[in-house]
Amino acid sequence: MDIVFQTDNVGNSLWLMLMGMVGIFVVMIVIMAVVVLLNKATDEKKAEARRAKRAEKKEIKAQLKNNMRNV
Repeated sequence: MDIVFQTDNVGNSLWLMLMGMVGIFVVMIVIMAVVVLLNKATDEKKAEARRAKRAEKKEIKAQLKNNMRNV
């Protein structure tokens, strides 16, 4: 039983492997870009909600101070 290594298709197989790895990295970059865009799109709403809560707290504190002064 003789084992014969044929090196005719080594270049083609390396090229195919390279294209597969490049494809994987491209997909990873696309997924990362989508995640970043979604975070930026939803961050505005969260920031507005935080601002509204802060404004409510300030109003409550102002009301409490006025109530304390009137007592």
